[in-house]
Amino acid sequence: MAEVQDRILNLINDGILSSIELISEKVGVSPEETVEIIEELIRTGKLEGHFSEDQKRFFKAEVKLSDAPAVPREVKEPDFIHYDTRPGKILILIGFMVLIIGGIGFFMFYDDVIAQERFSIISLFGVIIMMAGGYQIGSRKTP
Repeated sequence: MAEVQDRILNLINDGILSSIELISEKVGVSPEETVEIIEELIRTGKLEGHFSEDQKRFFKAEVKLSDAPAVPREVKEPDFIHYDTRPGKILILIGFMVLIIGGIGFFMFYDDVIAQERFSIISLFGVIIMMAGGYQIGSRKTP
């Protein structure tokens, strides 16, 4: 029995296993006997820890902290978070300026129908350029 206790103690202290079922398979006794042996080791003070609620795992009480210093990790954000909207904003701004120029020209030549038609076409191009800028901003890939 002392040999079984030593093997269980070694398996738990080395941090190899915490599952009662795996410990019992390694040692060659039933899981119930393994739980009883671990409880006896806890009572004698050779082992410190606790069982899970269903008694299928045993957790040691002490946690070994590493002596290595904590290394801060850089969090690399995914590529889709960084999205350059400047080209779309520039297109919208250019389209708005073309639209304003077309509108001003349209009202400047209120007596010339041909000029009004040409400035209406220019205003339409302004709207199309603004829509292209909006599409460029809105076509961002989602994760």
